[in-house]
Amino acid sequence: MNGIVGMAESLLRSTLSDNQKLEVETIKDCAETLVSLLDDISDISKIEAGHLEIDIQSFSLNEMIAHTERLWRTHADAKGLALTVDIALDIPTVLEGDVNRIKQVLFNLLSNAIKYTDHGSVTVKALSKGLKEGSHIVRFEVQDTGIGLDCDDQEVLFQRFIQPNPSIGEAEGGAGLGIAISRNLVEMMGGEIGVDSEVDTGSTFYFELPFGVPGEADKAPATSKAKEEPETATDVSVLIVEDNRVNQRVLEVYLAPFDFDATIAVNGAEAVAAIQDEQFDVIFMDIQMPVMDGIHATRKIREVGGWCASVPIVAVTANATAGDRERYLEAGMDDYIPKPVDRSALFEVLRKYKLASKIVD
Repeated sequence: MNGIVGMAESLLRSTLSDNQKLEVETIKDCAETLVSLLDDISDISKIEAGHLEIDIQSFSLNEMIAHTERLWRTHADAKGLALTVDIALDIPTVLEGDVNRIKQVLFNLLSNAIKYTDHGSVTVKALSKGLKEGSHIVRFEVQDTGIGLDCDDQEVLFQRFIQPNPSIGEAEGGAGLGIAISRNLVEMMGGEIGVDSEVDTGSTFYFELPFGVPGEADKAPATSKAKEEPETATDVSVLIVEDNRVNQRVLEVYLAPFDFDATIAVNGAEAVAAIQDEQFDVIFMDIQMPVMDGIHATRKIREVGGWCASVPIVAVTANATAGDRERYLEAGMDDYIPKPVDRSALFEVLRKYKLASKIVD
């Protein structure tokens, strides 16, 4: 799936006839729908088995919402929808919570809002509900001017595999899992989720969550400054450690617009050998590889010292649960990008480590 989505993206940026572009867009849309379905089924399995963990960390609410909004901006523009964000000023700059799961819920709600709105607007809001039992309560809202839901549809909305307005749901795609999973995630994080809606007028999906607030809540994370004051990097050298040729090619295609100097290593042992001969500015590391896996390769690279002690090493993997992330960090990695690789996620990493100052998503 990583290869299908990546190569479809590459084709769409080449010279195509209108019919060819439409066909490639259809391939990409179908692949992304299948990826989303597989992710949803995986989440359901983890929830039912009790293996899905909540990973609490400090994060910037503004950055999280801005990143999610960017992912849907193109889709909203294509439909002629006004997509806006409204974040209350009295919400602390930095919160403590599971930023990835919150982003997943917001992503699902925003996806549905844009999918079922043909004209008008979609608005993302974050409102402060004050303190409760030592936690700061934040209410998230996604408002749309779409088709709306009647009372019967609202009652079954959060059940698995059930789609309100089934004829529309079939036309738009989806298995009716995203909203149900969102409910599970919100409840696991100690919150509640709901909807207010009126047929032919629109809907407001909302969820409220409790957050911790770090002691220095008035300070933004270090990554914020990097994004506000980016530095242009030249002659960037990249090491791609990946045994699958398709996945190698996807990363090469995504990095091509920046004219980076990319070196390929097909396993961890080759990566360890490569750093003996050349200095790299960033290393993208697969985890499961023959000869030597990414965990052992990262540890050996860090042991070399010098520039190897500080070079950003980014895991590129399909395994991105809370426990997996901890293993990567313990091994000496700095970040991770889940597979299938999303261009926006890759660009966020490039921005974070100041490897590109101007990126057009």
